[in-house]
Amino acid sequence: MAAVQTLTSTRTFTRTALIKTQFRFLIAETINPSQEYMKKFIDDGIDEKWLGEVMVYAIDSTNKCLGQINLQIDWDKHKQEMVVNEKVVLHKPWSGKNNDISNGVSAIVSTFMDFAESNELRLIWHYRYAPGVDSAAMNKKLGTKDAQLPQWKESPGGGNYALSKLRELAVGAYYAGQ
Repeated sequence: MAAVQTLTSTRTFTRTALIKTQFRFLIAETINPSQEYMKKFIDDGIDEKWLGEVMVYAIDSTNKCLGQINLQIDWDKHKQEMVVNEKVVLHKPWSGKNNDISNGVSAIVSTFMDFAESNELRLIWHYRYAPGVDSAAMNKKLGTKDAQLPQWKESPGGGNYALSKLRELAVGAYYAGQ
C-alpha cells in the first residue's frame, strides 16, 4: 500500500506589507530604480496614503504608447479591509522567492515585459496621487512636477481587476489596438 503525504503551508503577512511588496515588484521588474529610492517612495506613499496608482508605459520610437500596466489602491476599500483583517493569510503559493507576489501581478508584469522587449520599446513610469491629496503640496514635498501622460498610438484595450487577497488593489494592462 502506498503512503500518501500532503504538504500544505500558509504564510501570514500584514496587509500593508503585502501591498508594498506588490508595488515594489511592479516597479522593480519594469523600470528598476535604485532600491533605496523605490523603498522610500513606496513606503512613504503607502504609509502616508498619498500614493494612488503607478503606471508603466511602453513607448515606441515615435514617442507613442503601445502598452501600459498599472497598479492602483483604493484607500476607502483598504480602510474597510483593515477593519475586517489587518493580516492576510495565503494558503496557496504566490510568486516570488517569499511567495508574496500575487500571481496576477506577476503574470501581467511578465507579459508586459515580454511585449516591451520583443518590440524594443522603452519604458517610462508615472504615478497618481490618491483622491483628496493636494498634488501641488505633494509635488513640492517630493520635488516633482505634474507630467504629461503619453499619447497612445491607437485606442487601447484592456482592463483592471482586483486581487483576490488584496481587494483594495487592482492591477491592469492595456495595449494599443486591442
